[in-house]
Amino acid sequence: MLRTGIRAWSRRVGKVWRYLSTGNFSGLTGEISQFWEWLCGGKAASRPLSGGSNVKISKGETGDAFRSSNCVPIEVVEMAVYPTEFLVPQLRKHIPLKEFPFVAANKENLDWSEKDLRAKICELGPWTYDLSFSYGLTTRLNSIYSDGTVDFHRFRTKLVSETIIDLLGDEVGQSTVLDLACHCGVFTLDVAHRGAGLVQGIEFRQKNLDQAKFLKKYYRIRNARFRKGDIYRLRSDKKYDVVMCLGILYHVIDPIRLLEFCYDSCKKFTIIDTICHKQPISAYCVAIGKRPEGAPESELEGTRSIELQPTYRAVIETMREVGFREIIEVVGTCDTPIELYSEFSRRCFIGFK
Repeated sequence: MLRTGIRAWSRRVGKVWRYLSTGNFSGLTGEISQFWEWLCGGKAASRPLSGGSNVKISKGETGDAFRSSNCVPIEVVEMAVYPTEFLVPQLRKHIPLKEFPFVAANKENLDWSEKDLRAKICELGPWTYDLSFSYGLTTRLNSIYSDGTVDFHRFRTKLVSETIIDLLGDEVGQSTVLDLACHCGVFTLDVAHRGAGLVQGIEFRQKNLDQAKFLKKYYRIRNARFRKGDIYRLRSDKKYDVVMCLGILYHVIDPIRLLEFCYDSCKKFTIIDTICHKQPISAYCVAIGKRPEGAPESELEGTRSIELQPTYRAVIETMREVGFREIIEVVGTCDTPIELYSEFSRRCFIGFK
């Protein structure tokens, strides 16, 4: 029975891929509808993909009710249908999971008593990064992250920060770096500790800024600065050698303007780390309901309830269109599966001026 199921799965995926490769999109819609019905064990027979000819809206079925009954979750379609594309040169590196270097080097700070330090960590929480301090204390005292999140962030320190420092080479000590929407400042501090001349972090949420300023003081990193700023109102009147655009592109409503700002503000290169949808088209997918009415604000989401999330091709083509002359992708491998990166739903690009 298992063998039969695998053969059925292969046939379905093969049909969908043939429609994609030949450009037969009318056939593709019907095949994906059947594929989804097969995945659901026949329960979706009367509910094909939204937009199909026999989708019917029952009386009073609108909004979330309509979407939940008619629309195939995009993650299911992407995993089942779309192969991973590589359309630009790649810089590949194997990444062991280690603590952030600035934490490992500076975690002991006896200017703080254990009581005061414990109170400060709890006061500034909840934390989304795993950080260590004196007396064996960590941000787990008041946190909202998991072990998978810890691996995710430790993977990114070599994927992003180490790559920036390597590319700057002998000029790293004289280089300036801008970190957009820097959250609690971990990557700002990481790049500063690794030797950049000055790293400026910009963050909109005051809670994140308070965490960042505490970490800068505690870990004694003098070449990092933080200030409040809204990425929707930034002006590119000051230039930096490098611009870091990490985990932002898929949270905004004007991704093209954001990439224009990155290009205008950098002198050497911009590094863009973002979720990428896998459909083989250049497009931005509308994501709605990111901040439901009445729900508390999450520092892990954007400031709007609607976002435009890019496909892989859209990131590359938009970067080219705003002016980047050369684009490469940084691809990390790891012995531990890393959420989003291992399935290539999140990608890391560098655009050179």
